[in-house]
Amino acid sequence: LMVEHHSPGNRYVLELAREMKHYCDLTIYCNKKTDFKEEGVCWLPRFYDGGKGKTGAILDYGRTLLDLSWVIKKGHYDVLHIQSFKKADVEMKLYRSLRKYYGKLVMTVHNVLTHEPAEGDLALYGSFYRDCDLLIVHNDASKQELKDKCGISDKKIAVIPRGLYTTYTKESDARDAD
Repeated sequence: LMVEHHSPGNRYVLELAREMKHYCDLTIYCNKKTDFKEEGVCWLPRFYDGGKGKTGAILDYGRTLLDLSWVIKKGHYDVLHIQSFKKADVEMKLYRSLRKYYGKLVMTVHNVLTHEPAEGDLALYGSFYRDCDLLIVHNDASKQELKDKCGISDKKIAVIPRGLYTTYTKESDARDAD
């Protein structure tokens, strides 16, 4: 089970799904507005999609987490793969509390810390990273940062370069080079 809430518009996950489906049965718990369809991938478009005012947002987010908990408990997934968080501290606690319902915990670490880290974020994220069975990063600099800042061992970090998306055309690549 992969948890991803940035879609629609996040081509990275679609490209990742296109590759991963060849190696595993892939279910993606994603944003309600996700418009991706890919044969061989089970999409669960249920993640809270925002825009309801503060009270509505809190209620919808809570309902999403309850639903996600149910999916994890009933799914007996070998791997729970987290792409990102909406509210890190809440979701980290959720995934930890459900640990007996899935096999390995994997996190793609797009950034070791958020772009504007708050006080305590290093401890929060570092603790979660240490609880993961595998961390995926896209470059050696992120791997080194995980080792230096969070004390993560080499054995728990896989560097998988992100590269260009296959949906880009040569024309878009040429425009990007200008």
